[in-house]
Amino acid sequence: NQSLEKGWILLNLLCGSFPPSETMFPYLRNFIYQHVSDQEFSFQDLAIGCVSKLERTSVNGPRQFPPIPLEFDSLIVKIEEHTSELQSPDHLV
Repeated sequence: NQSLEKGWILLNLLCGSFPPSETMFPYLRNFIYQHVSDQEFSFQDLAIGCVSKLERTSVNGPRQFPPIPLEFDSLIVKIEEHTSELQSPDHLV
C-alpha cells in the first residue's frame, strides 16, 4: 500500500509538471479516469488531482520550474488526512 501511495504522489507531481506525449496522453488519461471512477480506490483524491493537473499541463504546456517541496508536502498531508479518516471509528459505522 505504501508503494501505491508513493506511485500516485509521483504521478500527481509528474502530471502537474509536464504533459505526456500525444501518443501516451490517451492511455494515461484512461488509466487515471479508471481510478477516479472507482469508489473503492483508496487514493481517489490523488487520482482526481492528477486529472486536473493533466488537463492543465496539456493546455498550458510544461511548467517553467520543478515542483517545490511545499507541493510534495501538501500531497503527503492530503494522504495522511485521508488515511486517518479511514481509520476513525466514525468511518466504520
